[in-house]
Amino acid sequence: DAAFIHNRGVVCIMMELLKGGSLRTLLRTAAANNNNNNNNSKSNLDDGGSSRLPLSLVCNIMFQLLSALANLHSRGIVHRDVKPENVMLAFAAGDHPHQQNGRSPKYQSATIDMEASLSPRERIAAQSP
Repeated sequence: DAAFIHNRGVVCIMMELLKGGSLRTLLRTAAANNNNNNNNSKSNLDDGGSSRLPLSLVCNIMFQLLSALANLHSRGIVHRDVKPENVMLAFAAGDHPHQQNGRSPKYQSATIDMEASLSPRERIAAQSP
């Protein structure tokens, strides 16, 4: 859910806070954990014990991100600013990937697209030349 407020030239979009943080934060956490545990003998691509993101998590996030972009494109919306900072993640309570003891986490991921809540006229006005 999102609320779009336009009052006296000030635009505000209010959305639910997703407690999983951004994809950028998750990648930084994984990199920091990898640097702290570089003596780990397990493969970094398996789903258990590695300090890197599990392959299943990476594939799921990418699938959901690409599905969201395909949905936007099918509606004539181009996001134009897809980057890890703009991909917001939501994890089930207590199920953050780096808080697991070697098991694959349950999670969902979502992108937040501020332009999706705008009317076509507002979307066109919001686009840069």
